[in-house]
Parts: sequence; structure tokens; C-alpha cells
Amino acid sequence: MIPVFSEIERLSRAHLNLLFCGSTAREFASALKERFGLPYLKVSFYGLSAVGASLRKVGEALGLSSDKVEDLIREEETRTFREIRSWLKLFSGKRVLVVLGAGRLGPLGRMLRELGFEVIGAASVFETALYIVQ
Repeated sequence: MIPVFSEIERLSRAHLNLLFCGSTAREFASALKERFGLPYLKVSFYGLSAVGASLRKVGEALGLSSDKVEDLIREEETRTFREIRSWLKLFSGKRVLVVLGAGRLGPLGRMLRELGFEVIGAASVFETALYIVQ
């Protein structure tokens, strides 16, 4: 179902548009920015370092206190590491090959490394070609 203009116009009430997949959403986000002045950011939440970086960008875009954003990131990273400590030991040194869309190879690979995996390579299938990066 294609949304009617009034439904799209309601989106203009947002303070910020967050793009998780820049390639599929950038055109739509650009149109919202042009039509309604709605700014957008490309963010990633694959892994703790990406979450922290994205929260910093969001905080800055929304004019939030950088000290408060940093405090939140620090608290959540501490809590998260406490909760996943056993996973880190379990995954440490396990080798994986990442196969998925090209735009997510890097972010997902970084997240897997944060969890202790050894990423031995990454591959993406585009149309009929297979691309492998080591």
C-alpha cells in the first residue's frame, strides 16, 4: 500500500530521521529534508563502538549535552560488558566468514570482532557475482 501524502506529512513532526540503510532510505530522507526541513543521519547499531558513535551523532544533532550523552554511553557499555562477558570467552578465537549485503559487511564484521570472533573474510553476492574480501 502506498502511503497518502497526509501520512507522509505527519512524519515531518520528527526531530531527526535516522537511516540504518543509507542506500534504500537516502532518497526518501532527502525528500523529507527538502520538503519539511527534517534532518537525517546515517547511523549503525552493529556493535558497542557503533552504538556509541551513533548516539554521539544523534546527541549532537539534537543539541543534547555531550557530557550527558557520554555518561549514558559509559553506563550502558559497562552494563553490557558485564552481561556479555561469558559470551566473549565463548566466542574468543572462533573463526567466521561473513556473507551478506555489501553495505553491512564492515559494520557486522566489526561487531563480530568486538564479540571476540576472528573474521577470516567477508563475501557479498551482487546479482550473479560473488565478491570475497579478506
